[in-house]
Amino acid sequence: MKAASSVQTLSGRMISVGVATAILAVFSVLRAGLTPQLGGHSPYMLFVAAVLVAGFARGGFCGLLVLISGGVVGFYFFADPQVGWDKAQGALGSLGLYGMVAGLVLLAAHELRSHVNDTFARFRMRLEQEAGTHKSR
Repeated sequence: MKAASSVQTLSGRMISVGVATAILAVFSVLRAGLTPQLGGHSPYMLFVAAVLVAGFARGGFCGLLVLISGGVVGFYFFADPQVGWDKAQGALGSLGLYGMVAGLVLLAAHELRSHVNDTFARFRMRLEQEAGTHKSR
């Protein structure tokens, strides 16, 4: 039984990796399209939304993958190229702020996902009860 459970977990994780990659690619292309308007300002803006989408769609693992990889992509491709330690500290500070905000967004996505799942479970149970009531008549 444990082997089947670990296979399901592994396949679920692989699906989450694929979904995280797709979400990150879509939001990276969107951010690249906004580069002429934004330049190096707000390099992580869309990646916070990507964390929300990933966390809601596939859960915490997928959202965490997008959070980490979005920070790397935003820092490497979209942050202002800066020279000198004083400016590098500002870039690292904005990366840290992104991590905190995106982490809170991931927690909110997790809560939303669990509330939606609970609501659907109650709805399914109610439908099954109604179907059983109608069959017995």
